[in-house]
Amino acid sequence: MQTLWQDLRYGARMLLKKPGSTLIAALAIALGIASVTTNFSAADATMARPFSFPNQERLMMLFEGIPATGITRGSVSPGNVIALREQSRTLQEVAVMRNRDYILTGDGPPERYMSYGVSAAFFDALGAQPQLGRTFRSGEDEEGNAQVVVLRHAFWQTRFGGDPKIVGKRIMLDDKPFEVMGVMPKGFAFPYGGGEMWAPFVIEPRMRQDHGNHYLRAIAQLKPGATIEQVNDELGAISGRIQRQFPDQETGHIAHVEDLNKYFTRGARTAMPALIGSAIFVLLIACSNVANLLLARAATRKKEFAIRAAIGASRTRILQQLLVESVVLALVGGGLSLLVARWCLDLLIRFAPDTLHGMSDAGIGGRVLVFTFGVSVLTGLFFCIAS
Repeated sequence: MQTLWQDLRYGARMLLKKPGSTLIAALAIALGIASVTTNFSAADATMARPFSFPNQERLMMLFEGIPATGITRGSVSPGNVIALREQSRTLQEVAVMRNRDYILTGDGPPERYMSYGVSAAFFDALGAQPQLGRTFRSGEDEEGNAQVVVLRHAFWQTRFGGDPKIVGKRIMLDDKPFEVMGVMPKGFAFPYGGGEMWAPFVIEPRMRQDHGNHYLRAIAQLKPGATIEQVNDELGAISGRIQRQFPDQETGHIAHVEDLNKYFTRGARTAMPALIGSAIFVLLIACSNVANLLLARAATRKKEFAIRAAIGASRTRILQQLLVESVVLALVGGGLSLLVARWCLDLLIRFAPDTLHGMSDAGIGGRVLVFTFGVSVLTGLFFCIAS
């Protein structure tokens, strides 16, 4: 340990002896490591933890596919939603989602806003809690009870000035009064960016027998202990019964579920390997440049190495000293890389689409710090060996 401490102090003195070249090398390393750190942080936020719903492990996307045509992620018909709710023993909730636009009047000029019509059980299935007020109650997605609305946090801030007394007020949507029930917390934007508000979607009596028109998106919450395989087996059997009961409407649709996290991160999973690969390539270029710089510096230290060898330093001892210097330099670059990565992440968060769930939570957390430290050490080892 004493030898390592001596090497660290000596290495620091040698790096400070030529501050210009040390700064250039550290900046090159910082840019290379920052590219990897930025991509790792983005991947960690968008793929490992895109949502923070309490019920996340039991949340599924519900689809109706047509195996004969290769369609796997088709929309769901309202009649089939009712049948699945009534007949399934493995699903706790089936909540539908459908986007629609509302024209808001009053409190400013009329403006059209995107929103989502959802089942009353939508927020409960997600386990999502409002910041103000409440979400929908059972029965508020039935005829006569549906003129209530929950606002997105950013919409509440921009259109209503963050009015703390907004709950209970009535707003005019498509010339109809809707009572504001609640405001969701900052960052909640589900699904697909979330629109600006959520209102109940009513499955009217005439729609309950509509098995042929597939236009709804749906999420399902598994009952405790149920597996995806069990659910899909049951949904396949229910779909078969629906086809036999309504042969004139159903044309081979089979219901199935997919893990919600995997579904919403499929785009990121496709793009991230290429982005991380390109970042590693940038880091390798930086390592190569720094290795050349260190090689040039080592050539000017031949006299120093000869003297140390003459007074008894072994070749291994000299290599250890060079290795320590390289790792110290890499750690300095790694520290600087966190500043660059933080700036890059701010840009990514600002320009990332709302559909890239989890990106707003990307940051320099504990896992990212450990990752950056590991990359810095490996980088130091790499360009020391390369030089």
